[in-house]
Amino acid sequence: RWLGRAFGVRFTDNSRLTLFANANNINESRSPGRNGDWASANAPVGDTRLYNVGGELMVDDKYGRYRETAEAVFNYHRSLNETHTSTESFLPSGSVFSRARQTDRQHGFDLKANNHLTLKKLGLIADTHFSYRKDNADTESLTGQFDDSPAGYGSTVAILDSLFSTMPGNLLRMAVNRTSTKADSYGHQLTVRQKFDFRHELPWGDDLILGASAEWGDGNDHYADLYTQELLGNTPTSERQDRLRSGYQRGYDVMAKAGYAIHLLNGWHFSIENTWHQRQEKTGSNLFRLDWDEHFAGSEVLPSVTDYARLQDLPNSWNSQNLYRASETLLAANYYLRDPERERYTSFNLTLPLHYTSTTEDYWRGGKSTEVTDHRWIFRPSLNLEYNTRHWRDLYQLSYNMDMRNPDLKQKVDFTDTSNPLQVMQGNPNLKPSHSHHFRILVHSRLNNDLHYLTWNSQFNLLRNLLAQSMNYQSQTGVYTFRPVNVNGNWNTQNSLRYHRTLDRKKRISLDVSTRFDYFRNVDIKSDDTAEGPRRSCVDQYVPTEALTLNYEYDQWKAGISGQVGWNNIRPHDTPDASVHSLDYQYGLTLQGRLPLDLQMVTDLKMYSRRGYTDNSLNTDNLVWNAQLSRSLCQGRLNIALKAYDLLHQISQTMVAVNAQGRTETWRLSLPNYVMLHLQWKFHKNPPKRP
Repeated sequence: RWLGRAFGVRFTDNSRLTLFANANNINESRSPGRNGDWASANAPVGDTRLYNVGGELMVDDKYGRYRETAEAVFNYHRSLNETHTSTESFLPSGSVFSRARQTDRQHGFDLKANNHLTLKKLGLIADTHFSYRKDNADTESLTGQFDDSPAGYGSTVAILDSLFSTMPGNLLRMAVNRTSTKADSYGHQLTVRQKFDFRHELPWGDDLILGASAEWGDGNDHYADLYTQELLGNTPTSERQDRLRSGYQRGYDVMAKAGYAIHLLNGWHFSIENTWHQRQEKTGSNLFRLDWDEHFAGSEVLPSVTDYARLQDLPNSWNSQNLYRASETLLAANYYLRDPERERYTSFNLTLPLHYTSTTEDYWRGGKSTEVTDHRWIFRPSLNLEYNTRHWRDLYQLSYNMDMRNPDLKQKVDFTDTSNPLQVMQGNPNLKPSHSHHFRILVHSRLNNDLHYLTWNSQFNLLRNLLAQSMNYQSQTGVYTFRPVNVNGNWNTQNSLRYHRTLDRKKRISLDVSTRFDYFRNVDIKSDDTAEGPRRSCVDQYVPTEALTLNYEYDQWKAGISGQVGWNNIRPHDTPDASVHSLDYQYGLTLQGRLPLDLQMVTDLKMYSRRGYTDNSLNTDNLVWNAQLSRSLCQGRLNIALKAYDLLHQISQTMVAVNAQGRTETWRLSLPNYVMLHLQWKFHKNPPKRP
């Protein structure tokens, strides 16, 4: 593993020029801060090689007329990602299972440039943005569908290796289908945006507010794959498809607004804003079946769309033009009172935005044109209250907001897409807007001092007409059919209680205890060929979590021990036998301090354990050990550090997702372990003093 960085800054009283460069293969994509400090966090997923260069120029007029900041960054990356997925689908007749493995090799670059100009006396702010991205990828994937759990045959990798071998044995008897895909893709995206904000204080203290923005974007993506599908069972069949998909997206977005703000001496502020917004998007995705040409022999180079126009799969190709217009009136009332003498404050914020939207979607698929329109009022109010008692002792926060979302009009077109033979997608002309209500309350109380406090945080979310994907499963072929629908009954709540205090008079020992309880009610629509029709499905998910940390500080030493346990309980209402109880727990210690020879040491050792997962390869114990030794020389100009990341090569990335239709366990490739020596040299040069 390797890493190289360079950072330089030149500054005067009214300007600053910053240049930096970064090259590494440890997934580090951060840029330096303005003082030259680099963030130490790594992206844990995948294995990425990154090169980036950039700079920033800031000029602050010495007469106070303007301030301008321009920055640009160029990134090039080459990455490897691998995922293993284990899925269980809850169906009326019982669960079905699938396993998938996918490997992605990607490379590409992106360029971003921004300019921020402030004309101080005029009250005008101008923001300019430019970005361009280009990506290429190679993908290989294997999937298998089973009517019974294959967990007894080992990990996801072992199951798929056996399923695709020449002698799959008993595993083949429970398999419904198997697929393999090899794909190449490339694409680009260009975005240009200009924004203006004007705020002018009038002689009597009120504000005049004006604003405008314009954005234009253009992009395309091309995807070619070799897809093989085998339906297993009593009468096995096999199908091979050579496919080319060409997509595009381009459009513009313009906005203008005007407002007026009133400021009263008693702490109240009132404002009204009117905004006009228009957006047009042209998108499309055209599919070509190269295997329909008996003379096509395949190629490692993506073929040209124009060469195969006669092979277009019209029922699975579509083009769309969306025109969106909106007018918004925003009323806001704010109150803020700070009492420095009593050390307390009160704030109140109420916003009442009312939108009128008009959307037209012109949609073409399979030689058929469809127009879908939507005209409606949308109301999204929000309320925030905050009160801090005397001497800043107790803090109370209460908030509520409501959101309304229209469905994508493409989903309201009556269509059937079979481009993926095992996952059929349909539209639904009867979709309605969704509503969500969000409540939050927070109480923070200092019991004796800043290091002794109790915090309670609770949230409640109610979802109405939630947009979901109705699922129908055909047991003989393993084909899923998805159709968007509106469902009710979804809600969730997240609650936490945290207690922190010191345990001794010298405040060297501190204790932190956190209790959390989350509940999710997931409602969806599903059916299979044994059911009379689509039926409502409910799944309850309970996630209690407990965490404890004990820290000790003395002189230049800090030590800590910590532990956390989380219990994930999943209970489907219609198939209680598919209930899941998984346990994730971790414990470990941290230590940092100064050793002889002025060495600075930092280390952490933590055990991550998982139990109760369907895929046995995820029920693991991973002992992760990181360590670093560092020393400063030459009066702090030279820093030497020896860093060891995941010394025992145990880091693993695992995620579980649950809804009313099933659960998915996903493993992702993690950054490999490494030991690296860092050498950092800092130097500066001051200009000669003027006489």
